[in-house]
Amino acid sequence: FDVVEMSLTRAKATTAVGATSDGANPRKFYGKSATSEHAAKAHRTRKRVAQELLSTEESYIVSLRMVCKHFQKPLLRAAESSRPILSHRDVNLVFSNIKSIRDLNVNFYMDLRKKIENYTINTKLGKVLLDFVPYFKMYTKYVEHTESKETREIMKMLDANTPTSMFKRFHSESCAALNCLPLPALLITPIQRIPRYKLLVTEYLKNTARSHPDYQDLVKALEKIEETAKYMNESIKKAENRAKIIQISDLFSQDPGFVSPSRSFERDGILFKKSRKEDIRYRFFLFNDILAYAKETKDGYVLHRRIPIDSSFMIRPVNDKTAEPNSFQIMNSVKSFQVYSSNAGEKEKWIKSFSAVTKRVPTRSNKKSSKHNQRAVLQFKKLEYCQIQKMKNGNPCRRKFGLFTKRHNCKKCGSMCCASCSPYHVYIYEGAPTKERVCTMCIRPLMELKSNRKLYKERHLPTDVRVATQQIRSKSVPEATGQQSHFSCYEEGVHGTIHILLIGARDLYMKHRTPDPYVIFSRSGLELCKSMVARKSESPVWNQVFFQILLRSYILILI
Repeated sequence: FDVVEMSLTRAKATTAVGATSDGANPRKFYGKSATSEHAAKAHRTRKRVAQELLSTEESYIVSLRMVCKHFQKPLLRAAESSRPILSHRDVNLVFSNIKSIRDLNVNFYMDLRKKIENYTINTKLGKVLLDFVPYFKMYTKYVEHTESKETREIMKMLDANTPTSMFKRFHSESCAALNCLPLPALLITPIQRIPRYKLLVTEYLKNTARSHPDYQDLVKALEKIEETAKYMNESIKKAENRAKIIQISDLFSQDPGFVSPSRSFERDGILFKKSRKEDIRYRFFLFNDILAYAKETKDGYVLHRRIPIDSSFMIRPVNDKTAEPNSFQIMNSVKSFQVYSSNAGEKEKWIKSFSAVTKRVPTRSNKKSSKHNQRAVLQFKKLEYCQIQKMKNGNPCRRKFGLFTKRHNCKKCGSMCCASCSPYHVYIYEGAPTKERVCTMCIRPLMELKSNRKLYKERHLPTDVRVATQQIRSKSVPEATGQQSHFSCYEEGVHGTIHILLIGARDLYMKHRTPDPYVIFSRSGLELCKSMVARKSESPVWNQVFFQILLRSYILILI
């Protein structure tokens, strides 16, 4: 098989300065400001690039014909015989649609040759490129098959350290007879061709004057080539991503349901989950829309939980000095927990991956999705006593959890409490599909919802003492930590102003859960009283249980 090589000769310049071999004046398209020497140099560069495009296209077609005639055709013939070298499916997988690519590029080469053989300054290559560039997307199928896992496994049979097989023997004999490159090197040439087109057309356009009649077509052709290259790269990434997700799914004893058209794999690794009894070792799998973690068994991994990555998902640092090093908290709408990695470098990689994923999450504005925007409260420490403050008598419950006292979570504020402190089941938001358990501190604001008004009567709700002579007016609402709020207080002749400096806030990071401002009075970490507000109102209505005792003493001290 003779390999034809085209010899390139540089055009000889005429004696006239600025003239080309075809007698045309390049300054016609480069303007009066351009020198004759500069215009002639640009024309020579364009001609050299055009001839390079033609010569490389000819060599490319030669390699495609070699693959089709001396590798694909004999392997297909052997696949139909009694002693196949590769199966018919494997041959189609390795070579894909290379015949169609060969036929397309032969026609492309013929049209290019007609233009470039008699090249002048008026030659237009943009129209030829525009006619053929849309068909270059057929390279995508070839790239997907060539870069697939199955094709790579087949091509591993040609490695030097693999045992001798019929395919390896056939490959060695064919390469020796043709004196050509190995088959993997020949199969990669179509993948490299589109980027080569981009480089050559960019260089050609760079030396083309804007006033040239071929300029606009060249710009359009280059844009389409770039789109095709981008489309091919995205297709390669999608194919690799699908293969990776399928590979991860094969690690599980049962199908975890990871395969999805829009899902992309981001990262996986080992993290230790902080638990009440003992820390558990899990393998975490991060995708663009979910976070899953599983436990390894003899039969494979067993999926423990899938967490959606939505607007409520976030990563928070751990400031507790007694916590394990390299710890961080994963806050989400399903189950918030604390994890830690084996080293600081691994933690930094996880934080960056989480940050990249959460930045791509769209923000939800629908009120019906407010439940999904809530974050589950972090509970990894085993609480022994109920922490809810009963409004009937004003004292904390402090009931000890045990065999006969079960722990419950308020779905509104996330507090851990006993059954008597969370006896209500109401809708958390308008349009909620199911009722949720809430505590005595959260029931009254929720009863304002239209869907909850008929669920409980007034006598079933906790007592809310209201004193008519006591009025609390809010003049400004704190918007950020460190900002002061002024509440004017009037009670039985005691007048004064409480200046509250918001040093720390609790649960304010939860969207749609506490939309209204409130202030908490606490002593030694124990919540004493808390302001309650009506929805869409800035005027707090205080829980008056401790008002006469605490508030009066605070006013006297401040005055």
